[in-house]
Amino acid sequence: MITMLTAAPEPEPRPRVTPGRRTAHGADRVPIEAGRLAHRLIARGITTAHPDSFDVLAAARTAVNVEPRLRTVNQRRVAMIAATAAAVYLRQLRPTLATVVQTEATLSNSRPDIMFRFRSSHFFFDEVKGGRATAAAWHYVQVRRQLRDGHAEFGHDFVGVRLVFTGIPAASLLVTRFGAFPLSETPLAFDLLRRDEETGS
Repeated sequence: MITMLTAAPEPEPRPRVTPGRRTAHGADRVPIEAGRLAHRLIARGITTAHPDSFDVLAAARTAVNVEPRLRTVNQRRVAMIAATAAAVYLRQLRPTLATVVQTEATLSNSRPDIMFRFRSSHFFFDEVKGGRATAAAWHYVQVRRQLRDGHAEFGHDFVGVRLVFTGIPAASLLVTRFGAFPLSETPLAFDLLRRDEETGS
């Protein structure tokens, strides 16, 4: 199945605030602060010596307790959502056969979550989405920006962007200049870029 990215760019929606709550929600209904926190947890965990054992829940609870902007009526939910998304990515979906180049890199028009290098000279980005989100129009707007920046930065060595959904990994996509493909059917599939770090296989 190939989904061509031919639709005209659409503006990313503003955060929505649920009545009676002080936590804003994005288009995928995952609290925005939880998404931001999950990205930070992943960035911290993936650069440690043992990402699989990084205590994401403890780190998330510390963050919501000490950071003023995370002290909302939903802080427990924010911590749990962020920790769950980060744990799934770090322990099940992280490409252990690729090398982390940079996390949350600031490019010309985008800020991909994680930049990877594999096979010595090829590069790809991971854009991680928490909750039970699946691909939506605004995801493609965001990813198209990353595609443009990736090709501008690495030229033909840039493969594409993995749009990773931690709540429904099977819905994840590889987005390239040729279209969007089910990630499981590509050379960047989760199982093809992972090895058991204890056995080395």
